[in-house]
Amino acid sequence: MELYAGEVALLEDAALTRAAQAGEVTALGLLLERHRAGMRAVALSILGPGPDVDDVLQDAAVTALRRVGDVRDPAAVGAWLRMIVRNTSRSLVRGAVPYRPLDDLHLPSTAPGPEQWLERHALRDWIWEAMEELSPALRLPMVLRHFSTGVTSYERIAEAVGVPVGTVRSRLSQGRAKLATALAATADAP
Repeated sequence: MELYAGEVALLEDAALTRAAQAGEVTALGLLLERHRAGMRAVALSILGPGPDVDDVLQDAAVTALRRVGDVRDPAAVGAWLRMIVRNTSRSLVRGAVPYRPLDDLHLPSTAPGPEQWLERHALRDWIWEAMEELSPALRLPMVLRHFSTGVTSYERIAEAVGVPVGTVRSRLSQGRAKLATALAATADAP
């Protein structure tokens, strides 16, 4: 199923879900983009604001990629995606280390100062903003290769995405080139 910009708006969730189940990565990317706000709202309601929200959304996208064939009602894919985010968020909360006041620890501070923290987070945000400019077909292999654990080999990415290894290599090369261009353009901006 070849998707063109004018046709995307006309496609319903059910049609996109069926296309994603048939192996069309672009269709899954469109579904994730379409339901991103609802997915983010669920994660925020459970986790509150913070970097964990983005991590949960990424984990949910990978889970959706692996389990899109499990969707029973293609028209209800939005609810299915939000359920994945809810379950992933709850798992993160359950696995969190209980809060212990810093006064009880009596350890010398080795944490980076506010400047380093801001710099590290600004760099992370800068890279992710550039990543979001990539098409879903390029972004997914990039995320799996460089930002996931366990799905980093070309073969595993090809299996997860449902394309040949050569296509994965090509998409990674294109993704890195476009990412470098986007980062260079924003670095030069005033």
